[in-house]
Amino acid sequence: MRRTGKFLRTVPTSIALSAAVGIGLTISTGMAADRVQIDMNLPLSGPIAVVTIPYRDGLLMGLKEGVKQYNVPADIFVTDIQDNASEAKQAVTIMQKQLLEPFDVYISGVSGQTRAIAPEIDKTRAAHFGYAFDVSFTQGAPNRMRILPSFRLEEPLYVDYAKSRAAKRIAALHLNYASQQEFYSELVPLLQKGGAEVMREAYDIGTKDYSTLALKIASFKPDLIIIDGFSFNLLPFISALRTLDMVHDGNLIVGMDFIDLLHNKTPVDQIKGVAFASPLVELPAGEKAASDWVARFKSSYKEEPSWPGAEGYDTARVSVAAYAKSHKVDPETIRGVMPFDGIVGRINLDRYNDIDATMGIGLVQGDGSVTALK
Repeated sequence: MRRTGKFLRTVPTSIALSAAVGIGLTISTGMAADRVQIDMNLPLSGPIAVVTIPYRDGLLMGLKEGVKQYNVPADIFVTDIQDNASEAKQAVTIMQKQLLEPFDVYISGVSGQTRAIAPEIDKTRAAHFGYAFDVSFTQGAPNRMRILPSFRLEEPLYVDYAKSRAAKRIAALHLNYASQQEFYSELVPLLQKGGAEVMREAYDIGTKDYSTLALKIASFKPDLIIIDGFSFNLLPFISALRTLDMVHDGNLIVGMDFIDLLHNKTPVDQIKGVAFASPLVELPAGEKAASDWVARFKSSYKEEPSWPGAEGYDTARVSVAAYAKSHKVDPETIRGVMPFDGIVGRINLDRYNDIDATMGIGLVQGDGSVTALK
């Protein structure tokens, strides 16, 4: 579904990313009276690029359409977009180079790479949008911001879902990543507080033997299974559980990375009966509301954006709106345009500068359609 080739820019930051040309974004050469510099430090190659490339594309599209919407000169906004290849050391090297020139907005990801560089970005006081899922990411400094669904929003969703199913035995499995360790260290006690017995298991991103994990789950005899991981982890996990006849009408709920499988046209027999956490834009009502935007995105990029593209698009438009209102972009002016009506719905920030939004739960039906459960 996604383009996953390497996309590393090495030219000076005063020249905008060549990808912008493909969607008609005017390139600035630093001659404008004002300039808003947006630097990005994301994994744009490797397996995680399936969610970060649409985010980048959505952001570029949001700049293009945002400057028209708010009547802002297109050459105000300059981008420097770099590929950290999911390596924390590479993210630090990129950051050190980008710090040589001032920037107004910094976008980093994903969680591990963001944690490696956030303390230095904090010192700049620039608005730092994290493509990070850590529960507590935005609580570290006043310039950290997140317009993105995260584990902080998934946490109460899972708890409420367990209560709605009166689950008493819950198997909870997650990647052996710091961000997911943090999440499940908070989630499991909440599930236990609700009266459930919880089996918790971490697994590695490169796991090959999902059958053994599935057998371990089966021996626990859960009435609810919760699994988080990337889509390429979730699909073989679901397959292994289905082989044991353990996937039945929402007794398995998985994280939002599952949505990639919907857009990748995964055979329905492989994913039916699975419930998944979802930004509202991926559920039927949200999809309908965003249909015109999705069509424009597909026309530009020849692929569906999924929720990361929508989040990137709204992040860009929020930045343009802040400039249009205050003639600068920083955490204060960004908050000054909230609440903001975005593709993903009503956007507001809480006292931690984290998105104050709701998520929903979808269930894949036997015909491949999705029903919103919450």
